Amino acid sequence: MKTHKGAMSNARAWNTYMQHKTQQASSANSSTGSSTDAGHAVGYASRHKAVWKAVGGLPITWLVQLLLATGVQFHVGRVFYSSAYYSLKRRRPNMAVLVALGTTAAYVYSIIAMVLAAVQTVSSSHVYFESCALIITFVCSGIITHYKVLNLY
Repeated sequence: MKTHKGAMSNARAWNTYMQHKTQQASSANSSTGSSTDAGHAVGYASRHKAVWKAVGGLPITWLVQLLLATGVQFHVGRVFYSSAYYSLKRRRPNMAVLVALGTTAAYVYSIIAMVLAAVQTVSSSHVYFESCALIITFVCSGIITHYKVLNLY
């Protein structure tokens, strides 16, 4: 693939410019402790990262996901829990067991990851609350669609 000579020089010039701005910003931040216009990209990230933290240094998005997923997990998902309980009681596991087991595992893992992230200062863990909610929502919508097709709902 051939590239235009001017495009390559423009890309190099842009990379050089960004490296220069980043170096200026890091030297300005280290000497004054604040961000300047020269390092707007670096300063913007450092200024706005603290806004999105909540109690215990946890991201607000994690807490919102926890609240929303808890409602889905235990209100909408109670159908799966009761069906899984009675199917296991009869020793005839069905799909509800898989849904309940999978979503509960993701939900519990996410809570443990949140607790560890709150206790430790540096944590690179992820939460999977959205997976719990989406799995339950998709399976419920599939069941409703199935019943609508059969004219039972």
